[in-house]
Amino acid sequence: RVQAPAFQGVILTGPEARPAAEALNKSFTRFTSGELDFVNRNLNALVRLYVLAGDASVMTIQLLFAAGSNPAAYAKAGAAFTRALFDKEYIANYLVKHADIAQRFPNFILATGGTEFTEAVSRGLLSKGILRKPFEPFTRGFEGALDVAGVEMLQAFEHLATTPALRRDVADFVNEFRGLASSQRIGVSPLQGQIESATLLAPRYFRAMSALMADVFRGGLRGELARKAMLKSVSAVMIAYAALTYAIGRAKGDSQDRILNDVVDGINPSHSKFLN
Repeated sequence: RVQAPAFQGVILTGPEARPAAEALNKSFTRFTSGELDFVNRNLNALVRLYVLAGDASVMTIQLLFAAGSNPAAYAKAGAAFTRALFDKEYIANYLVKHADIAQRFPNFILATGGTEFTEAVSRGLLSKGILRKPFEPFTRGFEGALDVAGVEMLQAFEHLATTPALRRDVADFVNEFRGLASSQRIGVSPLQGQIESATLLAPRYFRAMSALMADVFRGGLRGELARKAMLKSVSAVMIAYAALTYAIGRAKGDSQDRILNDVVDGINPSHSKFLN
């Protein structure tokens, strides 16, 4: 027994420490379901890959908002996706080159290594041998595009991150903006995470997007970044929608009045044709 001067207690060593250690280990053990893990890795992960990543839609789903608010980051992410398809080392070299900025933002989430969108390839049914090979380039490109977009956004906002708290705000915003969220960081238990993964299409993506929407109404730097980004992003999406609707109307030979009505209906949030 050694008296600890910093607090009124003892530090146990030797055989007498074993019961306390076992009690602590038991209290920290996280319960998970092997059955749910099997279903999530080998069935639900395949569904997510097919619906949210298998069509290489990272630029039109997860990173769509960046097209309006951070077009430079969006363009570099698109280029990274293409390069990563053919170059196995491109994303790894990029992350090594920019390792310093990731270190300055410790809560920044990297997609490389596995996300819920690519879990089927990283640790699921498609993670072994010949099954993995056809999907590996697209997984590399998908995850790499998210990481390149994130690093480029961190660099764009770094001048605002003058304190540790502001650095956390910037990294949290960048994570949410790319649809990435850590369930463990907000206290979601592994079992709850498994249940969510089994019952929802993409729970972490949904949580990240919900947090981004909530940030619009909060104060501080994180709220300011969210408001500016959403204003630019939604405006860009509506402009793109209007241009596409006009082009389609002209190709169909519709009248100017008909095209104008279609555009107005499509950018009206209360209309049933909103962004249809």
